[in-house]
Amino acid sequence: MTIIIASLLLGGATIAANAQDKNAKGTDKEAALRSQPGYVDFSMLDKMGQDAKVEVNLRDPMLGLVGKFISDEDEELRDLISSLKLVRVRVYEITPTTVERLLAAGSETATRLDKDGWERIVRVRDGEEHVDVYFKPSSNAEWIEGVLVIALGDDNEAAFVNIVGTIRPEDVAKLGEHFDVNGMDKVHIEKKIKN
Repeated sequence: MTIIIASLLLGGATIAANAQDKNAKGTDKEAALRSQPGYVDFSMLDKMGQDAKVEVNLRDPMLGLVGKFISDEDEELRDLISSLKLVRVRVYEITPTTVERLLAAGSETATRLDKDGWERIVRVRDGEEHVDVYFKPSSNAEWIEGVLVIALGDDNEAAFVNIVGTIRPEDVAKLGEHFDVNGMDKVHIEKKIKN
């Protein structure tokens, strides 16, 4: 009986240690993502007082898998998606009671991004449509480390999209088209050839 109890305790301790180890690895991965220069903390969206209508979280290994499903004819897009670290999307329904909170969350985010070295490259104000696209340039301005899109549409939806990774400026529109991100698909940056 003592051997059975000791075995159960040892087995339980092993299971608990493995669970803690897996949890720590998950926490380490999350911390690594949060430390990326292109990562935007979406915690300000908690102030919305409602759950997101759509929530997408594609991380590094899954993005590589998504890249494998892209046709061989678009090898460039496949390589681009496989090189990303994170794609996050949150879509909220806009109601008369949430519109002010959405605008406040967007404004709070814009202020924080400005302080953190992000550049707003697109600003659209057309009737009820509000779109802002931000880039986080690398320190040497050779590539983009993150993209953030904040879009409040006349379709009573607000979308927040954060793409993290090493992105060539000329690939931004391609990403926008592939992920159907309002505003990003219109950003066309041509690479200048240095002499």
